[in-house]
Amino acid sequence: MGISTYDPASLEVTNQWFYSDFISVFPILKGTSQQNNEFRITFKKDRKSDSMTFSSEHRADLLTEALQFRQLFAEKTTTMLVRFTGYVHINLLAPGLFF
Repeated sequence: MGISTYDPASLEVTNQWFYSDFISVFPILKGTSQQNNEFRITFKKDRKSDSMTFSSEHRADLLTEALQFRQLFAEKTTTMLVRFTGYVHINLLAPGLFF
């Protein structure tokens, strides 16, 4: 299973990668005044990494879909597993009042 790119005119497959070949996929951030549809994928190619930039009006949907499979990517980062410890403070002196 992986990701494919297609020629919009003929719908012919132009590129195809397995998720295990992916290193990262992320949006390219530009100024807030511009409509930005670009994103970059980085993948393994012949023992090296290579990247390609794409543009799509469906960027958010594409990134969301791809990142659902990030556990299958070639390089796993510790930022994928973030844990937070939380505490609840209960005010026993004034029931019903929470600060």
